[in-house]
Amino acid sequence: MGENEIIKVLELAKYNELQNLQWKVEYLINEVNMLEMEKWKSTNQILKLNRMIVEFGSLAKKRGEMAHMNQETGCTNILYSIPYSEPEISSYSIRLSYTARAENY
Repeated sequence: MGENEIIKVLELAKYNELQNLQWKVEYLINEVNMLEMEKWKSTNQILKLNRMIVEFGSLAKKRGEMAHMNQETGCTNILYSIPYSEPEISSYSIRLSYTARAENY
């Protein structure tokens, strides 16, 4: 801690502002914790969505394969006679980045 910081702390103590400063620090720590929890929840939601996108792509591929097999065998099924285009699942991926929180406030 430098000389200027010590002087500021002494001035705060002189005017009974240390308690107010401590309250502000506690408040900010709580805010950081809440934001980290929200980030954690959001990350989990994104991971779930990515899994669903991959599963959807897999199901769409299987549906296309079944339709192709039905065409080759002459089997008609109303579900597979509807035209369907495959989605480009690679364009749906979501990248995550994580920045570590400083341990000292």
